[in-house]
Amino acid sequence: MESYRKEWEEHPRENANPLSLLLFTWVLKIFARDRREQLTVDNVWGPYSKHSAKLVGGRLERSWEKQLAKATKKRKPSLTWAIIDAFWSEFLIIFLIQLVNQLADVLLRPMLLGNLVQGFTSGVASQQLDISLIAVQMLSLTFVLSLCGNHYLLISGILGMKIRTAVVSLVYSKSLKLSLGAMKDVSPGRVVNLVSNDVGRFEMVTLTLNFLWSGPMQTIIVAILLYKEIGLLGFAGMVVVVLVTLLQTYTAKLTSKFRRKIARESDNRIRLTDEILAGIHVIKMYAWEKPFQALLQQARQHELKFVKFANTVRAVYMAFNITTTRTSLFVTIATCVLAGQDLSSAEIFKISSYYAILSQSMSSIFVRAIAEVAECTVAMKRLQNYLLQDEAQAASETKTIEFPKNGMLERNPSICADAIVLKEVRATWMKQSTSPDLKDLSFVVRRKQLLGVIGSVGAGKTSFLHLLLGELYVKNGTLDIIGSVSYASQEPWIFSGTVRDNILLGRPYNIIRYKQVISASCMERDLQLFPHGDLTAVGERGASLSGGQRARINLARALYKEADIYLLDDPLSAVDTHVGKALFSKCIKGFLKGKTVVLATHQLQFLDQVDKIVFFENGMVRDIGGFTELMSHGHDFTRIIEKSLQPDNPPEPKVADQRKLSRSLSVPRHSFSLSVHEEDWDDPSIEETTEGEKEPVVQPNEKYKGNVFLAYLRTGKARLVFSTFVLLAALTQLFASAIDFWMSEWANKLDQQGKSYSILYVAGYEIAMDDTFYSSIYASFIILLFIFALARGAAFVLSSFRCSKNIHGRMVQSSLYTDVSYFNNNPSGSILNRFSKDLGSTDEMLPKGLLDTFQTMGMVIGAIINTMVVNYYLLFPVLVFCSIIFVIRRNYLRTSLNLKRIENMSRGPVYTHLNTSLQGLTTIRAHGSEKYLSNAFARHLDLNTSCGYSYIVCQQGYAFSLDIASCVYLGVVIFTCIFWDSGMSGSSIGLAVTQTMTLTGTLQWGMRMSSEVANIMTSVERILVYLGLKPEETEEESKRKPPKGWPSKGDIEFEGLSLRFAENAPPVLKNVSVQIHAGEKIGIVGRTGAGKSSLSTALFRLAPIEGRVLVDNVDTQRISLGSLRSALAIIPQNPVLFSGNLRTNLDPNGEYSDHELWAALGDTDVDKIMKDTHGLDSKVSDGGSNLSVGQRQLVCLARAVVKNRKIIVLDEATASVDPETDALIQATIRKKFRDCTVLTIAHRLNTIMDSDRILVMDAGNAVEFDTPYALLQRNGFFYSLVLETGPQMAARLTAQAVEKQASTGIQSETTVQNGDDKFHSD
Repeated sequence: MESYRKEWEEHPRENANPLSLLLFTWVLKIFARDRREQLTVDNVWGPYSKHSAKLVGGRLERSWEKQLAKATKKRKPSLTWAIIDAFWSEFLIIFLIQLVNQLADVLLRPMLLGNLVQGFTSGVASQQLDISLIAVQMLSLTFVLSLCGNHYLLISGILGMKIRTAVVSLVYSKSLKLSLGAMKDVSPGRVVNLVSNDVGRFEMVTLTLNFLWSGPMQTIIVAILLYKEIGLLGFAGMVVVVLVTLLQTYTAKLTSKFRRKIARESDNRIRLTDEILAGIHVIKMYAWEKPFQALLQQARQHELKFVKFANTVRAVYMAFNITTTRTSLFVTIATCVLAGQDLSSAEIFKISSYYAILSQSMSSIFVRAIAEVAECTVAMKRLQNYLLQDEAQAASETKTIEFPKNGMLERNPSICADAIVLKEVRATWMKQSTSPDLKDLSFVVRRKQLLGVIGSVGAGKTSFLHLLLGELYVKNGTLDIIGSVSYASQEPWIFSGTVRDNILLGRPYNIIRYKQVISASCMERDLQLFPHGDLTAVGERGASLSGGQRARINLARALYKEADIYLLDDPLSAVDTHVGKALFSKCIKGFLKGKTVVLATHQLQFLDQVDKIVFFENGMVRDIGGFTELMSHGHDFTRIIEKSLQPDNPPEPKVADQRKLSRSLSVPRHSFSLSVHEEDWDDPSIEETTEGEKEPVVQPNEKYKGNVFLAYLRTGKARLVFSTFVLLAALTQLFASAIDFWMSEWANKLDQQGKSYSILYVAGYEIAMDDTFYSSIYASFIILLFIFALARGAAFVLSSFRCSKNIHGRMVQSSLYTDVSYFNNNPSGSILNRFSKDLGSTDEMLPKGLLDTFQTMGMVIGAIINTMVVNYYLLFPVLVFCSIIFVIRRNYLRTSLNLKRIENMSRGPVYTHLNTSLQGLTTIRAHGSEKYLSNAFARHLDLNTSCGYSYIVCQQGYAFSLDIASCVYLGVVIFTCIFWDSGMSGSSIGLAVTQTMTLTGTLQWGMRMSSEVANIMTSVERILVYLGLKPEETEEESKRKPPKGWPSKGDIEFEGLSLRFAENAPPVLKNVSVQIHAGEKIGIVGRTGAGKSSLSTALFRLAPIEGRVLVDNVDTQRISLGSLRSALAIIPQNPVLFSGNLRTNLDPNGEYSDHELWAALGDTDVDKIMKDTHGLDSKVSDGGSNLSVGQRQLVCLARAVVKNRKIIVLDEATASVDPETDALIQATIRKKFRDCTVLTIAHRLNTIMDSDRILVMDAGNAVEFDTPYALLQRNGFFYSLVLETGPQMAARLTAQAVEKQASTGIQSETTVQNGDDKFHSD
């Protein structure tokens, strides 16, 4: 079995030598490889061996288990301490590097700078050698600090990545253990948000965490040094730093508060997005795009409100960041001047260096660290709460569970007469619940016994099976399960992979058993039809399969596992008559003969062939016994059984019409498959060879055509506001550079104490250029700087808010109004990645990066200009320096963007795998496939880690190269000033050197952030590509309205109707011409792949059609899709509900009164379900998971009753309900839709025998269309379908047809046309 990547090369890091590791030269191999052969997800290396998901995930899992073991009622397990315990050595290394780096920076750099300025002040000519030695010392220190700083950033970044990988692994491991009760409160969308956005906080917090102690340490050291330098007056400027730090700390707390709220609102939005993606077909058929668009926009508004606040706080923080050092220095100089204390330029620049360090470590990174730690704490709490959710009870192959002691008792199933023993069992879904969902269960199931479990909708049948699987909490009593268990769920769980992958689910491929299973599950014909046999890829959730095919693959998976007990939850409801009979005889009575089988079913016609029946009602056993015994007791249910002694024709599979087999299957999404090569199975009897050619894998790698950033601004409607921001940013930097220059001039004046002041003449006034003059100008510049910095921030917040708001609006519109084929062909994890990680980056990371980039790059440009003002000889070195930087950046950016792109792409399979696993938890646990899926998840995560690690090391190698270039440039500046002495003052030299020294850190950070912005723009690029999805209809087409009151009658006519799901795919409907009169009740039948569901697809225009569909003589292609779909009503086979309440599920548009809604609920008996809850405000969980499948179907019926349209489509609507509920639905249809045209895709033949006419489909052709009685008079397709139900049932169906014919008294006259053939009945 293949994985996402079958094999990969060894990462270049594995063989790197110590020197290349020290100087980052081994990174050049990555750049060279990408230049030679562009890196993709298919050829990128595997992860560095020490970064594998199994290794780092295992470390954290062991530490977390220690925390769980130490937990008490008062002390909760701490994820924080688990992370520290798992990665303490890495934390220690970065602590030591930070300690050395920060001490050297604060103790040596200001001292060397002061000595250098003092040397220039004293005269260069007399002491060139001494100054040169100081310069060498300074350059050496700069190089060492740069080397240490870059390794600190590298190790911190890698640590953050490892923690992220470990936590994601831990979350997935927890997800596989999560109880189904807990799942009702934890939506898949929320979990995806945890692993997409919350875990991203670790990568930043590891970079800044050490500044929480190094910042205060440097503050104390600087305070001591300032006191020694200028006494108590030195603390004047420190007061400013402390006050700003306190203010910034408060803003960091605000950021944490906003982050918590952003995370909460983001959870809600992504959960809603996930639900919409899962139910997109229903939304389109009900024409509910607008209300769900409004719901998403409302959720987005709540989220953006806090995003805007967080960005505002960030803008204020950046305003203080650029003014703090300059304000502190001004206060210090002004205080000293007023106090009469002399200051030299050397002292001023040394003090300036101290404040620069303080501003960087305290006002900037210290505050950033507080904010990051606060945000990480929020994420940590959310992750920790998830990890502490209730788990399902541990299952083992052979076990006895005694409650409440949880004792384990091994038994040998081969010598034990009992398979399942229940004694007074009371069980609940929720661990804390006191009201049992199953009550007083006491009975025994013998080995090799076939047990039938029956009951009405919501009686507890599925809950009973989940009890046997250990998914419910047993509060009282004893439950013994002797033997291994296999399970087939009621709702098939199909993941994106091949048919074989879905059946094996990680088990070894035993070709003999595999073929037996395929035969027993009646799949031979299906595999022959598939383009690649069992190696055909199926879409996510089995989008490319019919309902029957999904059900049989689901059943085949259960059969393939060799077990003692088989739990089958209504496996016969989604297959047609002859397949249902064949499955029961070949599979349940044949293949599983000699096994214990528990069959929960609504197909009551088979009950006379089971060994024992358990009749459930309201979570209790109403009766139990053999078939004859149960029938003699005269329950209400036995009357239904009497009517169902022979097959009622279970539902024909909902054929996605072989449709997507030529569409989705021909373009598989194998890269998002859950399949992986399972190396842990090692059995020589197992045949591992494959048969046939596997479907080729296609990996999408779309790029946006055009300038991404301009498109971002254009889409966000923020070009003018952003242009204003750029102008204000330029003015802000102008005043910042002017302050630096003015400080140098003031320092030069202070060096000339005792000399006369210059006089400045302005408009006839004499202004003495004394200390008051300099301080006034300085103060004015600072005030203007702060004002422009705040204005810059305001413009930036507004532009980013507009972009975030408008881009999400466009994304939602693209999602809801594009063709449904997009969702069939693309995994939901990939789409959710755009709405979670990509949009999160656009909301939060991009604004941070842009603001940082503009401020730091402005500082770099200002520094270069100030340096050239001091010495124009530096113009040439500046040009060379800028050229080198440009070349380095260009070469880096090419590889960096590519790595970031494939890193983003590699996240999609991680989210898809997680999302899909959460949907199939019960099946996964029942089959013991946790290890297999964990291995698959680890492979996906390893690929993502490899891309992420390669990106981090390239980024740090790039940063180090910039630091080296800056260090060389600093040397050029200093030695130019030394050997080309042009009479520059010490203050001028101080300005040139300090401005150049800022380049070392600032340039690296600025280029790093600009590159980070470019990399984040890959997320924007993916969003922009997504915005380019082709809509179902043009804007002009959407304005086409039908006549008022249309449709008034309900006539339907198909004229030469053909339908195909892809341009080059074979048609699934072939030139069908059928006329249906208003008010007629039409039954539609046919075998698998006949095209029944395709008729409803054509009616609702879910795919392009050829020919015409006329409704009341209006061509449906000439009116808008919204007008068409809102005029129709459908009750689908798979009932889809959305989280919220009952009211919004019935009427999301808010068009109907409570009275009308209650009337619809009463007509469908849903009011009885909700009578003990909150009525229309009753909670509906994600996907309707708190309701049974039958209850969900009744709510869907109530929707149609509320809608009250002239044309109703029942697309196998009673497939998953019991006969009693089926009878209720049929009665409601006859009563409420008496005057409507009703199209019923066959569920059970007896439910459509009272139809006015029956349309028989075969291979996309309408082969017969007449009254039931007339069709039975022919030896045709319909006649053969009736014969397959058996003699007794056929007689009953014939009697129904005769009765219907007699009641109408109308002679049949019907014409059906397919091409040139016509069928007449008279």
